[in-house]
Amino acid sequence: GRRDNFVKAVFLYLLITEQAGRSWLIFALNSFIREGFMSVIHFPEQQQFIYVTENNEQAGRLAYRIINESKIDAYTTKVEEAFQGKGIAAALYNALIEFAQQQQLKIKPSCHYIEKKMERSHPELIA
Repeated sequence: GRRDNFVKAVFLYLLITEQAGRSWLIFALNSFIREGFMSVIHFPEQQQFIYVTENNEQAGRLAYRIINESKIDAYTTKVEEAFQGKGIAAALYNALIEFAQQQQLKIKPSCHYIEKKMERSHPELIA
């Protein structure tokens, strides 16, 4: 169905994209196994995480900037109005944290939402 085509497209993207490193592939596989459907996709070349629904709609995004080799700035989290209140911002946050931990990065939380979540849950990762 649509979901299977989407997953195939994502894995094809991984195979042909130079920026898609091994850690990204592991992250994608873990997400797929954990959720049954890979709802959060990391686009490292665009420096953002995108939440995609089962109908291939973009429901939310979290964007970051690379400050240096050990630090990123998470500066915006946006969830489309129709999808608010469904845990999408939290899913984007979790993907960011998983990425930062895998890459041994600290996060400067310029986004207010990310800052509040990090203060409560991951203060050790605050840059």
